[in-house]
Amino acid sequence: MPQLMSSRFKKIVIPAILALLALMIIPACSEEFHGVTYSLDPQRIEVALPVNASSITLILQDKAQNFSLANSMGENVGLKYNSTYWQGEYTYDLAFDKPTLGTLSYILPSHGQQFVLALKDGMQVRVVLPAGYSTGEKALGIAKPDPDYISTYSNRTALIWSNPSRAPFIEVDYYRSTAPDALKKTFLILLGAGLMLLIEYRRSIRKLRSMDEDVEKGA
Repeated sequence: MPQLMSSRFKKIVIPAILALLALMIIPACSEEFHGVTYSLDPQRIEVALPVNASSITLILQDKAQNFSLANSMGENVGLKYNSTYWQGEYTYDLAFDKPTLGTLSYILPSHGQQFVLALKDGMQVRVVLPAGYSTGEKALGIAKPDPDYISTYSNRTALIWSNPSRAPFIEVDYYRSTAPDALKKTFLILLGAGLMLLIEYRRSIRKLRSMDEDVEKGA
């Protein structure tokens, strides 16, 4: 009997434990991210770009401001930059006070509830939606191309593209999380109003037919 129980334990319990561990490991791996983050806000876009250099050149579609650099320990590092504008693009040549492994941060203007990013390299991209906003409803707004996975970042929805080079650009249209329910309520109201109009229309038609029949009988 003990040997039988031991055999059943190996065949049932151990595979179950291994499967549970696999489920725990997979989400942890999907959270690993080493790319540029765009934190969206109705007023501005906060960009966090990983760097490992003493200088860097950025070519952007919008004017950037508030450049800052922090090393891997979170310590601020000084920087200087020159900017030029040519044919619709802003070029920023940044020089750091010393070679730095860390994060370059800057601010871009927001363009309503739409975010469009032209892709020029294969770096991973994370787009963090504003708090209280969502995407994915075709009638309200979707992300193109589809993100590789969706996670949370600072309690906000984050869309992640691990291999964005498969598309020339990323476009995200987003909306308030309450918008789908509001749209459904509006649809139901319109549907109810339409049914009432249809019923009233049929009543009017029947009334007119009845009047025509009375006229014919009187004649």
